[in-house]
Amino acid sequence: MGTSATEAMVEMGTQGDKRLSMLNSTDPFTQAAAHYLGQHIDLVNGLEKPAYTAFEVSDQRYFLSVTRMDDSRDLNWVIVTGMPEANLMSNTHATLRITLGVTMTATLAAMLLGVLIARQLVAAERRLTQANQQLLVSNEKLQYSASTDKLTGLMNRHRFLDVAERELLQYERYQRDFSIILLDLDHFKQVNDQYGHNVGDFVLKQTAEILLHCSRKQDAVARWGGEEFIMLLPATELDTAVLVAERIRRSIEDYNYESGIKLTGSLGVASLARLDALDIGALVNAADERLYQSKHGGRNQVSAS
Repeated sequence: MGTSATEAMVEMGTQGDKRLSMLNSTDPFTQAAAHYLGQHIDLVNGLEKPAYTAFEVSDQRYFLSVTRMDDSRDLNWVIVTGMPEANLMSNTHATLRITLGVTMTATLAAMLLGVLIARQLVAAERRLTQANQQLLVSNEKLQYSASTDKLTGLMNRHRFLDVAERELLQYERYQRDFSIILLDLDHFKQVNDQYGHNVGDFVLKQTAEILLHCSRKQDAVARWGGEEFIMLLPATELDTAVLVAERIRRSIEDYNYESGIKLTGSLGVASLARLDALDIGALVNAADERLYQSKHGGRNQVSAS
């Protein structure tokens, strides 16, 4: 009986003989499958429902579906369908037809039974993986929404305070100073009154872009509320933070906002090492006091302590 590289007929010895012999096949898969089934012939003879297993041939992992059936002439036969793991979702597979007693042709439906079930299992696994990925994306979106200011895309107050508390732990461990800059846009209410809130919102977005441009990758920039913004500068002492604040002040003063609007900003700067207490609330309050000093000192200036 002829064979091909993907299909072979393997006959089992009759009258209780448990040996398997191959007919004219040099295909590695056929040889390995016949050898595997020869070692498990007792299991095959006792099958009452399809069984599934796997083995490796030349470092390639194959899946096997073994189905035992009886025909009207009381002849028992077994359909063995095998395929590489990488091809489970394609129609590339090898088929062995093994009979107990007399060789007979299997029906196409029986030969493909194992393939169909295997493909369904893989499809179900892929659906589960996709569902998990979608859940992960949804959780990331929720986390982003909960920690981000919707208008500017910056951190919100809650997220900023979380980052600041972690930086406080770093200070307690390594004595690494850090500073905070608090910014308030001068006379911003006039923008809303004269140009409307839509323009005012766009001005806030443009201010956020200025702050990001003036910040480093490791800095935390957030909208503190209304027209107030806050920035945390890790590993930055007060003198350096004042230089950054001055750069921000000049950038705002020189910027051409929406509708040709010109604005200025008042800034307050504080560093943790200058405080008596190791507390983020105290640090923010210190920056806010310096901001108040800038406001009442004529605006468009930087104050620090």
